[in-house]
Amino acid sequence: MSISSARSFVSLLSEPSPALQQAGVDQLLKIVDDFWFELFGDISRLEGLAEDTSFAGARHASIIVSKIYYHLGELPDALHYALGGLDLLDFTATDLYTKTIVASAIDSYVASRRKNADDMDPRLERIVNDMAKRDLSTGNVRPVIGVGLESNRLDLVKEALAAARDQGTVAEVLSYAVSLTNDLSSTVTFKKAVLAVIINGYKAVIDGTIARNGGDVDAELASFYVGVVQAHVASDDAEGAAAVLNELLSHADSVDAELLTYQVAFDMADNATQNYLSRARRTLFTLSVAKAAEATKAPAAAEGEAAGEADPPSALEVVGEILSGKTSTALYLEFLYRNCKADLAILNQSMKSLDGRNSVTHHALVCSNAIMHAGTTRDTFLRENLSWLGRAANWAKFSATAGLGVIHRGHVKESMKLLEPYLPGDGGRSSASAQFSEGGSLYALGLINAGGTGDDGSTVDYLLSQLATAGASEVLQHGASLGLGCSALASGRRDVYEALKGALYSDSAVAGEAAGISIGLVMLGTGDEECVREMLTYAHETKHEKIIRGVAMGLALIQYGRGEDADTLIDQLLKDSDPLLRYGAAYMIAMAYAGTSANPAVARLLHVAVSDVDDNVRRAAVTALGFVLCRHPKKLIAAVSLLSESYNAHVRYGAAAALGVACAGSGSPEALKLLDKLLDDTADYVRQIAFIACSMILIQASPAAEPKSEELRKKLGERVADRREPAIAKMGALLGQGIIDAGGRNTTLSLLTRAGEIRLPGVVGMALFLQHWYWFPLVHMVALSLVPTSVVAVNRNLKMPVFSFKSNAPPSRFAYPPDFKPVERKKAEKVTAVLSFGKRTARLQEKDEEREKAKEERLKKAQATRRVAEAGAADAMDTAADEADGTTSAKGSKASANLIESSADLAKDEKDDGEQKAEDEPSFEILHNPARAVPKQYAVLDFTVDERYSLIAPRGVATGIVVLRDSKADEPEELIGLKAGGEAAGEGNDADGDAANADAVAADSDGELGDDAPEMPEPFEFDADLEDADDDKDNNSNNNAPDGAGEGGDAMATA
Repeated sequence: MSISSARSFVSLLSEPSPALQQAGVDQLLKIVDDFWFELFGDISRLEGLAEDTSFAGARHASIIVSKIYYHLGELPDALHYALGGLDLLDFTATDLYTKTIVASAIDSYVASRRKNADDMDPRLERIVNDMAKRDLSTGNVRPVIGVGLESNRLDLVKEALAAARDQGTVAEVLSYAVSLTNDLSSTVTFKKAVLAVIINGYKAVIDGTIARNGGDVDAELASFYVGVVQAHVASDDAEGAAAVLNELLSHADSVDAELLTYQVAFDMADNATQNYLSRARRTLFTLSVAKAAEATKAPAAAEGEAAGEADPPSALEVVGEILSGKTSTALYLEFLYRNCKADLAILNQSMKSLDGRNSVTHHALVCSNAIMHAGTTRDTFLRENLSWLGRAANWAKFSATAGLGVIHRGHVKESMKLLEPYLPGDGGRSSASAQFSEGGSLYALGLINAGGTGDDGSTVDYLLSQLATAGASEVLQHGASLGLGCSALASGRRDVYEALKGALYSDSAVAGEAAGISIGLVMLGTGDEECVREMLTYAHETKHEKIIRGVAMGLALIQYGRGEDADTLIDQLLKDSDPLLRYGAAYMIAMAYAGTSANPAVARLLHVAVSDVDDNVRRAAVTALGFVLCRHPKKLIAAVSLLSESYNAHVRYGAAAALGVACAGSGSPEALKLLDKLLDDTADYVRQIAFIACSMILIQASPAAEPKSEELRKKLGERVADRREPAIAKMGALLGQGIIDAGGRNTTLSLLTRAGEIRLPGVVGMALFLQHWYWFPLVHMVALSLVPTSVVAVNRNLKMPVFSFKSNAPPSRFAYPPDFKPVERKKAEKVTAVLSFGKRTARLQEKDEEREKAKEERLKKAQATRRVAEAGAADAMDTAADEADGTTSAKGSKASANLIESSADLAKDEKDDGEQKAEDEPSFEILHNPARAVPKQYAVLDFTVDERYSLIAPRGVATGIVVLRDSKADEPEELIGLKAGGEAAGEGNDADGDAANADAVAADSDGELGDDAPEMPEPFEFDADLEDADDDKDNNSNNNAPDGAGEGGDAMATA
């Protein structure tokens, strides 16, 4: 029976009899989904029945009210009344109402758990527990892990891992749990507790597998060892990671175990900080020496005596070298040098388009060259344009010299020799002009040795001595301070901190700013309370804005990765009356919550972005959103979509910067759509950051995969050449040209490691790069965020063998962009005036020529007809003669047919020539070691095509440095000789990097960089007479000039 109205059942609710009321409720429950709009008018009466504890149908009434609110979109009220009829809900149902209520209940439960609310409804926990039991019983453990991480329920995580172990899916589930930990853990403490549980899960599997294998380590355990070390790195447990390596070394008699140890060590070197690796290395040597001493019943030796007295196995020494960063640095340096595809034509064209007397654009082009050649050791552009480079003066000269550190980043072994022409001499005081190049060389030295490049500490000691002997020279103090911050990144060394504190307390604006930033770099993530207290006190005492700003950024860096532990200091700085300290608070949120996507951090930044009275603070708050949401670019795009249209240009600047940070290398069309409007913004500094952000997003994008990249390259060139474009906007276009081709088109900008963890140098480098708004030399800090996109395969001896693998994608999808071809300007044709009489004469001549051509055509046709007739007569005679002989000749017909066929083929070939050129390209590509592999290409790489070598640790993303297992170890190997140190960089050497080339293959190689290091360009001096001649034009340039222009003020003044 069909029901057309619910009014008859609603009328039963007014009856005095409870039985009739219950009958009405029972009937309404059946039809509420179809007639909820009729019941809305009587919802008050239904709510009364639902809350009447004496009414037998109260639970049914609660479900009715809940469904009415559900259809109205009032989910909180729907959940409230659904809890009243909880026993009537079937959680296994798949209807939309049940799914929505369950999801709302879980969200409410998570929010209450994170707030540690005492008044949390116990019925919510019942729903979560029931859902967890149901999922675990069906083997669906991943949702349980997610809810456990979000709600700080460690017991749910343990139960899920135990269920996965019983089901045989523990490997996938453990990896999944590690990937979720950073995203969903609300506090640092809970995150470490979860990782400890995950580590125990890995160890249980490893121990069980080894026991079944009779004590042997085989390839089956590769993914578990890689995963457990990844978890140790995420929990900052260097000692635990060292213990895992030591366990693997105890099985070093097995080739697989030895190779796996090297692979795990390479992964640690790629993903961990310099401080972490140093701690792990010390612990590993201590454990190894103790084990050797116990085995020989000899006293344990110290770490420094390990190699001599305890005589550890050679595998230990190899692992120590890997953990020091030396091996990885040398291999990446080789890759970047061999595969460098930087296009000098772009730089040369930009240089021709620019006014060489403008200090802003001159400095920007120097920085663009440094970024474009970062890590490649190729300085050809500088060598070929020394006279142009010599225009750099004062701080511009400082920055130009520092750019050499970006070009030679990672060339640690020869860093002192490379910079020798520029470094301060031992004898006496340098001239005022020379001090700028000397200070820049100290900064360059720090960039070359920045963070985990394998420096043995000598660079830090040298820079400490230079800082101590700098005297009153603020230029040398500035360079030495920045160099120390880079080379001692996250080391936490107290002696370096004390030296930098002395430079800070000198009350020199320039030196103090660098010292404040560098203290933050050295004490990165330590949260040192004494350091914070001293710096904050001095920030309130000094009157120099530069120092206050440097201290504010230093304080932000000290709180890196501390999450809620930094909230107290953040609240204090946000309430400070000094806008510079509030500016630092915004970046402190970015550093403390980088990559966490924490809702409280996002809400706080959005509040500051729309409420603070200072434009700089608002700009910083919007920019900081990019760091917090860098794991979830889509959330960031949604958060800044409206901010990108703000009336305030500083907010628009921050929105563009945030998009560049969070979407770097992604090619996100949504982000590019927002930035398209900002490329033509009315504010020149907004256009500047829009150019930079677009280049960050489209870095390494091929025209075939991302057509927008070709459009952007063209637009950058046009804006650089446009004489009407202000210098500060041109600066953004020039830096964009360098960034989009960074590292010879072989590096990408990334705030995340290949394992998905937050990459410390990437976050720090990007944060300091954005400070170029105030101080142009900080542009070079972007080098810390650059990561080689490579596959470098090594054998057991850590040499590069001839090895091939497959990319299952058309070559054009991930190909290098085509080289730039300057557009040749066509000369304007001369126009000659013609009188009317001349035009009439020309028309008559044209008619006469047409008549002559027509006559010639008729004559040719007549001749052709006569020849055809003669040929036909001859054929007829031949045919008659053949018939007389009793044979039939096909000679003439065949010749005619062949002639016609050939003509047709020729016409077809000409017609289809374009189609043949556009023939479908192969669906795959064979790559040779060492090869470029961009992040989007990782998913299509196939390492099973080589007949001899295979990966020791098969992984979903096998990039970076990979260790190979040799199936023909008893046969000779073809090894790839190193080029980066063996030939002078920048001399136009071939760097194709094709392993198939004969000159790239050597029978043997020692694997070390050669002694012949690339020479630096000759020291340049500025021509004072030329400067005097150009003063007038320089004074008319944009007010956003760097301090290097001689004014000493901020690099970018607000409009």
